[in-house]
Amino acid sequence: MNLSDDTQKVIQFLEYLGVQLRKKNDFALILEISATYNLIDELTKLIFSSASVWNLSKTLKKVAGNPNALLLENELHKGIEELLNSLREIIDSAEVEYVKRFQNIYFQNTDGAIRNLIDLAHDFSAFKDIQNQSKKISKSNTKN
Repeated sequence: MNLSDDTQKVIQFLEYLGVQLRKKNDFALILEISATYNLIDELTKLIFSSASVWNLSKTLKKVAGNPNALLLENELHKGIEELLNSLREIIDSAEVEYVKRFQNIYFQNTDGAIRNLIDLAHDFSAFKDIQNQSKKISKSNTKN
């Protein structure tokens, strides 16, 4: 699938801002599929669940060994399921070769697939952070 100019500009903008995309090609492909098939609600769910997974993952690393870590781990597993469901809703609209590729990379029941998913969650969480910053700036400018 060829990426549109709009998707390429999003990637370039994120990189310009210093965002280190861990799964840049998959991130771009998900944006492109979502735009092509008008899967805006699905993409919004994916972005939200990605931010949750990424934040839980970071927090869990900080509290490893803590008795509360089990609660966070359970929340992380729930978040991963939500993220997988959102990702599946988007990817199922893609061409067969991409569906198979995503199944091999993200939908396996392995530690590697979970790490890949967390890396992808990082990218969408960074995207969400940029969106939120942009909204704050926009609101601030309209108040003046």
